[in-house]
Amino acid sequence: MPCSLIFITGDAVINPLAASYAGGADFVTWFKVMGVPAIIMSVITLVLFLLLFRAEKDYAVDKEAIRVKLAEMGKMSVVEIKTIVWVVLAIVLWLTESIHGIDIGWVTFAVGMLMSMPIVGDLNAAKDWSAVPIHVLVFLTAAMAIGHVGADTGMNAWIASFMPTTVPDNMFLVAAIIVALSFVIHMLLGSVIAVMGVAVPAILAFAEPLGIDPMVATMICYMAVAAHYLFPFQHLNTLVGASPDTGNYTQKETLRLGIVLIPFLFVIAWIMVGWFMIIGLA
Repeated sequence: MPCSLIFITGDAVINPLAASYAGGADFVTWFKVMGVPAIIMSVITLVLFLLLFRAEKDYAVDKEAIRVKLAEMGKMSVVEIKTIVWVVLAIVLWLTESIHGIDIGWVTFAVGMLMSMPIVGDLNAAKDWSAVPIHVLVFLTAAMAIGHVGADTGMNAWIASFMPTTVPDNMFLVAAIIVALSFVIHMLLGSVIAVMGVAVPAILAFAEPLGIDPMVATMICYMAVAAHYLFPFQHLNTLVGASPDTGNYTQKETLRLGIVLIPFLFVIAWIMVGWFMIIGLA
């Protein structure tokens, strides 16, 4: 899951939502702030995964068989060329958002639509649209609504009342507190999106007396919930994969990795503080 935090387009729904709490971020700014920490957390997750889940059988890469298969496939098809053109165009527009001013969400939407159009696209068939998991979209919508419901009902303010009344001067200690609070709220609410809507406003109020940049507090909170999960429903990517016809893993495997990841949430938070100091955010 940390891999989706490297680029703001890695998760086209939650990443821009997280950035909005800190005033927004374009493609380059996001990578500057989250790229290095997300790569480090991805490596940590990979190492833990390899240590916890041993291969059940030997796996070898047959390079000669790959060469034969490539030769059989022949030259690139028109569909493949069109796909490359549209993907490259999307990446260029994402990278140059600060120049043309078109939000990455609109760029992604427009490119997706054009890829479905006759002649210039024809890349998405009707069966591709019918494959969209509607139940996941309903879950996503409901999770996003929790933050607004929390603000209207006073739940966000109630959660903020449990925050420490005094703020320590040590930024590394502040990061540890943010991680701990984010983790607890994540366990109670279950959804990354719901936590962002409820926890971030309270954490920003907690960090404000120290003059901490909103981007710092928001991204530490986001990393704490986006890179961790004890149950599949706590992250959309995990939920989609927890099925025999997708990721083919169960609650048991998710829990096994999630428990081991807990202490590393604090480790990556401290790494983030160091990185933010280097780039001048903290």
